[in-house]
Amino acid sequence: MNGMASKLGIATDSLEELLTGKVPDQVASKLSTSSEVLQEFVDGVASPVLIWTIGATVEDLQRLRDRLGREGAIGLVVGLLTRS
Repeated sequence: MNGMASKLGIATDSLEELLTGKVPDQVASKLSTSSEVLQEFVDGVASPVLIWTIGATVEDLQRLRDRLGREGAIGLVVGLLTRS
């Protein structure tokens, strides 16, 4: 897990926390947003704040989140970390 966290530019404990479904501040900071916004996304609500990150409308982002489910939303956040 250390190597993966290092490649993502976050601490191992932050990655482990994210994988359990709780978005740590370090992850949010790396993605230039708040942990509250990302947590809402993981929990099921697509925030307009994420539009610039994903490049979609709020409606499309919400549909994507609904189809992905909680685990998929966490995976998407991990994927966004690879781009930052």
